[in-house]
Amino acid sequence: MLDLGTTDSGAPFIVMERLDGESLGARLANRQRLTPASAVGILLKAIEALAAAHGKGIIHRDLKPDNIFLTIHPQAGVKLVDFGISKQVTSDLTVTTSGVVMGTPLYMSPEQARGARDVTTATDLYSIGVILYQALSGRPPHVAHNYNEMLAMILQHEPLPLATLVPALPRELTDLVHELLSKYVDVRPTALETANRLRVIARLLDSSTVAFSPTLLSSALVIHQPM
Repeated sequence: MLDLGTTDSGAPFIVMERLDGESLGARLANRQRLTPASAVGILLKAIEALAAAHGKGIIHRDLKPDNIFLTIHPQAGVKLVDFGISKQVTSDLTVTTSGVVMGTPLYMSPEQARGARDVTTATDLYSIGVILYQALSGRPPHVAHNYNEMLAMILQHEPLPLATLVPALPRELTDLVHELLSKYVDVRPTALETANRLRVIARLLDSSTVAFSPTLLSSALVIHQPM
């Protein structure tokens, strides 16, 4: 937000940056999946922005491809948008409300799915893991026929190994994605740790040619229901 105020008639207004480009969601809708180098490059920039938000004590809580914007003007870049259900956290990084399921189901962390009180910055890292998995393989880690089934999948089931879907991916990348998708918050790396590991992986991808031919498996309908 660049400015705010009221008009001469008393109507409130805010001034926000104009973004030219497309969301990651739109790009995935057009291409279904990205090359490993492209996926890592985009998510690295998103993680760097997320680390800055976490450094200010802010949890996004609704990270998804539609909220990662790929700008083209004045230069190519990546921006995190729509902090509409973000939460300022306490000094011990825990959200102070409980019992409310918030977020988009497909990208929701297990602790969000439970409506847990102890939602930390790790919940955003789980969402990043879902986005990376989807961008690399062309499908999300969990599929379901309806909202309740999706929550059950997130809480009770492990995703197919990413290496099964995209066998040529570097082990460093598949390991990172599955750590981010861990149901245990202590296993997930922080945003800063994730950024550091993605930088190493980006250099690895630059120095090698990855045969990119994901194995697409038939599945149930993927639900994507905004909250």
